[in-house]
Amino acid sequence: MSSRLRALIVILCTGLLTSCSLTTYGDDACATNADCRAAFGFGATCGSDGLCAGGGANARCTQSFPLDLFTRPLNYSDSIVLGVVVNESDPSDVAAENAIQLAVKQVNDLGGVDGQKFAVVFCTNQQNSVIDTSTEEQATASVGRFLASDLGVPAILGPSTSSQAEALYAAVAPLGTLVISHSATSTSLTALDASTGLFWRTCAPDSEQGAAIADDLESRGVGTVAIVFEEGSYGTGLADVFTRSFSGTATRFPFELGNATLRDAQAMTVATRASEFEEILFISSNFSDTQQFLRFAASFPGLAGKQIFLTDTAAGSPEFLSDMLAAPLFPQLRGSRPALATGPVYEQFLAAYRTRFSTAPDVTQYQYVPYAYDAAWLAFASAVWSVQKSGAIRGTDMADGLAHVSGTGPTVMAFDLLPGGWSALSTALAAGRDVNVNGASGALDFDPVTGETSGPVEIWTVDTMARPAQLVVDRVVTPGP
Repeated sequence: MSSRLRALIVILCTGLLTSCSLTTYGDDACATNADCRAAFGFGATCGSDGLCAGGGANARCTQSFPLDLFTRPLNYSDSIVLGVVVNESDPSDVAAENAIQLAVKQVNDLGGVDGQKFAVVFCTNQQNSVIDTSTEEQATASVGRFLASDLGVPAILGPSTSSQAEALYAAVAPLGTLVISHSATSTSLTALDASTGLFWRTCAPDSEQGAAIADDLESRGVGTVAIVFEEGSYGTGLADVFTRSFSGTATRFPFELGNATLRDAQAMTVATRASEFEEILFISSNFSDTQQFLRFAASFPGLAGKQIFLTDTAAGSPEFLSDMLAAPLFPQLRGSRPALATGPVYEQFLAAYRTRFSTAPDVTQYQYVPYAYDAAWLAFASAVWSVQKSGAIRGTDMADGLAHVSGTGPTVMAFDLLPGGWSALSTALAAGRDVNVNGASGALDFDPVTGETSGPVEIWTVDTMARPAQLVVDRVVTPGP
């Protein structure tokens, strides 16, 4: 059967929604995935046997932009398809998906890259027994392999947490797929891919937040601290940075990631030894852990009046200040978070987001959403670099492109990651020139050695006199040289 006839059958199957298979490609020979996508559309790949095959379906990857990416794949045979992995049961991750979709819509309206427009497949890594029995980390790795191997995407945006980012990188880096996370902050990720350069992030690492926490406690004369933290990339990493930076005595109380029983047991131990510590530092990447710890502390006399320090997990969760069971502790809480986005690029992003998603929750309550928007624009920019470097869009070449967006010197031009600057930015990258970019989240000045960006850290308290209660910035700690 000819490719032309088989392509017609694919169109009929997708258009009529019949039960015929979209992954039966017969003996059509191919040399590259592009050969198969040209004949059969999005999702078709060239197998090791030199024959076209279909990418198949995945119950965790059912959403896309444009919406008909899966049902009318031939319409997108020339599209640059990216993957997104987030937790679609988390409102902040849904907002991040919206921001990425907004960026894709904007760049496509401007013609994409050399006329090739972008599309995106959204996959959820939430723990959901209706879908399967996977943990979030297992689901992240699974959908990552589906996106990179079955669908052949060159880059994946997300995931949100550091342990998920480690799982995703391990699954897709061997396939040459670029990963750009907007909110995975663990310091362990800095050295994750020193050999490949395939992991990037738009957020600063926790080395800055951990040092800022230590600085704040010491500035208030605190000398003894109990650290209750989840074991894993985020919790252990941040606890380690704090311990190295803190000149006082820090006693560690770790609990297994996702283990509520061990978390509560450590909380009880700290409560019974509360007189030994001037302050408690609680660290978890899961807001539910923070919420349950605060509820325990509010109900246990041993922790009455004890100062508790929280991290960006609490600050980034809208449910935090509405929890009436934890409210009695608000006057004794203090915390840290990366400084909130400000400036003209952020304001333009905010206006565009609110226009496109007018019925969505207020995006300003999710601090990492601007970072997701920037991650999408960096993927677009790196695709331009990849084309000029190799004539194709490959994850490894895109990763190389990200090493050229924080140029320095009098001849390097600066660009905002916004629609208005896309034409000039893409022209500069297509000519192989270094650029310097500013995003909605702030200046994206990636260190030439570590590949990390940086930014100030805010120390916040809770204003209980406001109605409703709200976080207020007490001081800002700027990272050192």
